[in-house]
Order: sequence, then C-alpha cells, then structure tokens
Amino acid sequence: MWCIGEKHPDKVHMWGCFSAHGMGDLYMFEENLDGPLMVRILKQCLLRSAQRLFPPGQWFFQQDNDPKHKSKLVQKWLQTSGIDVMDWPSYSNSPDLNPIENLWADVKRRAEMDNPQDVESLRNALQKAWDETDMRLIKKLIESMPRRLKRVREQAGWMTGY
Repeated sequence: MWCIGEKHPDKVHMWGCFSAHGMGDLYMFEENLDGPLMVRILKQCLLRSAQRLFPPGQWFFQQDNDPKHKSKLVQKWLQTSGIDVMDWPSYSNSPDLNPIENLWADVKRRAEMDNPQDVESLRNALQKAWDETDMRLIKKLIESMPRRLKRVREQAGWMTGY
C-alpha cells in the first residue's frame, strides 16, 4: 500500500507478479482486499501474465498465508483453474521468503521520486516505476531465494533481515 499525506491519506494497493522471464501485470486498487477481489485480480492478471511469461504448464504460483490469499473462494478458484501453488510454511509470513516485498519497496521508492500529489498521479508514478523495473533487480531477487531459504531455516522461521 502506498499513501499520500498524513491525515486520512489517499491510498493505493498493488498486486503484481514477476518471474525470471519478466514483469507480469500490475493491478492497482483503492478498496480493501477480500476474497472476491482477489479472485478478480487473479483472473485478470495472473493467467494473462503467466501466458505471456511461461510456456504452458511450466510455472508455479507463490503467495504467502495472508487470509485473503488462503480464503476458500481463492483456493477453490486456484484449484479449478489448474494453478499449481507452492506450499508456504504455516508458521511463516516472513517477508524474507517473499521477494516481491523487496520489489514493492523499490517500486515505492522510485514512485515517490515523482512526488505524486493525488491518487491519479500516484497511480501513474507506480505504473511507471513498475514498467521501468530493471531486470537485473528481478534476477538478483530470484537468485537470492536459495540464500533466503537457507537463512530462514537457520533462524527457525524468524526474520533474517532480507
């Protein structure tokens, strides 16, 4: 989520995906995320991104244990859509295991440089930052996964500083 101002800030939430093959779609929204909205986002963005980035049947979906991600509605849609979802440790919502958290921080930092003053300019700055993401960063995030997993295991699931 990215906010403008301090008192009753306007906010924009983002959903996006990436792979070693490139950036997937970015979906921005202002309402609170729930199961039905999550399914709409996945229908609109996940499948289209996967079709663009991967040969058929050669990808897995990674998401954390956020209750909206794990809702029965979302799980049913993923299953009926034939999407293979990576298992996520039930005890861990660690951002250390989710490299998109690092990508969000980078996108937000770059969007902030445009000094957006309203929701429309914020959306434009976020989309621009997403579209201009350097594939070297994506490669670095993906290549860091074995080290992240090792460090999380060493920390018994606790934060590692990634």
